[in-house]
Amino acid sequence: MEDFKIKQTEDTPEISFVSASNTYLIKGKSFPEDASEFYYPIYKKLEESIASSDKIILESDLEYINSSSVKMIFAIFNLLNTQHRKNPKGEYKIIWKFKSNDKLMENKGQEFKEILELPFELVVQV
Repeated sequence: MEDFKIKQTEDTPEISFVSASNTYLIKGKSFPEDASEFYYPIYKKLEESIASSDKIILESDLEYINSSSVKMIFAIFNLLNTQHRKNPKGEYKIIWKFKSNDKLMENKGQEFKEILELPFELVVQV
């Protein structure tokens, strides 16, 4: 797998994948006009990664996320969750970062954590 990066825009987050560590990063604000269109290539890339690796860490560092992005992010998280259930010996993990004063992002992370079965860290940033 090759590294890749999508630059952050005013309404879309930075997306990066580092193949050496099998780490995905989603960072910034997510309210694209068409969330399905924006996130579909990332979903497909994650599918490819899952097929070739027993370790994937997905780090989310979002400042804002709209409802259509929540659906797509959940689909991405659920893809990892499904793989975790199929291969419990694999290392699949989500790290959800949020600012200490951002209750909305904290609550959204908590909701995801309660729904998903794979390791899910909530990380408070000062």
